[in-house]
Amino acid sequence: MAWIVGAVVSALVLVGIGIGLAVIAHSRAGEQRRAAEERQATQERRATEHRVRLEELKKAYQGLLLVESATAVGVTYIDYGNRLRDGAAALAAYEAKDDQAKKTRAHLAAALDQYRIAYDLFDLTLSAKMGRETSESYFAWYRKNHPEGYHGPATTIRAALHDTWSNAHLEMDAARAGLAVYENAR
Repeated sequence: MAWIVGAVVSALVLVGIGIGLAVIAHSRAGEQRRAAEERQATQERRATEHRVRLEELKKAYQGLLLVESATAVGVTYIDYGNRLRDGAAALAAYEAKDDQAKKTRAHLAAALDQYRIAYDLFDLTLSAKMGRETSESYFAWYRKNHPEGYHGPATTIRAALHDTWSNAHLEMDAARAGLAVYENAR
């Protein structure tokens, strides 16, 4: 009889161990499932955040795209100024949060600087046309008194405008490339 009791106790111990191992295995499976769900949720959250940041970056880019288009189609001084103001506001509203976005924003900011200088040069052409001074003397005065302005090799306002807009287009091309990289990064 003692051997029967011993066998029953051994069987119960083995059943208990089996149940314990099953609970541990189930617990580990649950942990793995929760970890996988957390990873999935994190990936989805990051993708959503990326989409939001991409849309914000596109708004800043589109604001400056309106200024760039003005250089291609030709607009009035007032229209150019309005586009420049709107583009500057769009860029100011954008805060880059990662390295690629910061690089792209830096190109947009450099383009904006060139467009602002072009706006000043545009004003000089109007002032010269109004007979205030010759365009070359007014341009020389501008270069001397506006250290933040144009300091390229051009000696005429028209050439300086061309240089400035060319520089802005180069920066916009770099911003376009950065935006494409940002769109493809997931």
